[in-house]
Amino acid sequence: MNITRLSYARKDLDALPEPHISTFLLIGHFLNEANWLRKLISISVLDQSGSEPEEKARLALTLMLTNLSAGKIHAGWMRIRAFAEEPTLAGAFEKDRIKDLYARLAPLLAEGSLIHKFRNRQGSHYPTSLSLAQLPNIAEEDVAIFTTTYDGDMLSLISTLSAAGNLVHVSGDQTVQEALGSVIDAVVNAFDIYCTLLLEILFSPVKHDIRAPSKQTVIANDDACQLSDRRLRFFCDPPSEAA
Repeated sequence: MNITRLSYARKDLDALPEPHISTFLLIGHFLNEANWLRKLISISVLDQSGSEPEEKARLALTLMLTNLSAGKIHAGWMRIRAFAEEPTLAGAFEKDRIKDLYARLAPLLAEGSLIHKFRNRQGSHYPTSLSLAQLPNIAEEDVAIFTTTYDGDMLSLISTLSAAGNLVHVSGDQTVQEALGSVIDAVVNAFDIYCTLLLEILFSPVKHDIRAPSKQTVIANDDACQLSDRRLRFFCDPPSEAA
């Protein structure tokens, strides 16, 4: 994989209207977080390796990343809507590509949508209570916690399953597994549209006012790998003091 570095002169960015500079920087920040989160979700879902405790830990990781993602997408969407009302940016939102992406993303995040309900009930807030009500057929071995010798290093599987069980109320599915799948699919789909929309908005004022980067270079990235080959581990020894 090659990585292209687009370098811009500071003076060219400073010459942009202040709202354009702010939008350029904010959207770059949104994209950084969105791309990390969606890659981590992919890793947590695709990784099937490791012991049983690691498999259970990845369920907790997937739920946590989905929670964070719903909150981040919603917060970014609120800012995008504000950008659309900014007079100096209005032209960008009249472009066909941006209008189309904006229109596709809006219903996915609207009040009453799956992501909106998930974000309000769990994504940005801890549940007010948890119970075993949504886990009537839970296996005996899943009523468990996993601990190590390190202070506080514990995985409460039963808590993770209970939190995931709450998703049935959000998605309307019949089982916890179906509900978790529905929410993950909704977030990943929104992420794809969200990131593409952000990229289009990011480059619109830059292309219009600067037209080209002051320097473009290609960096060979020989360490690139398949996401499916990545591994994340919950149970691991912390760095030693000598390290």
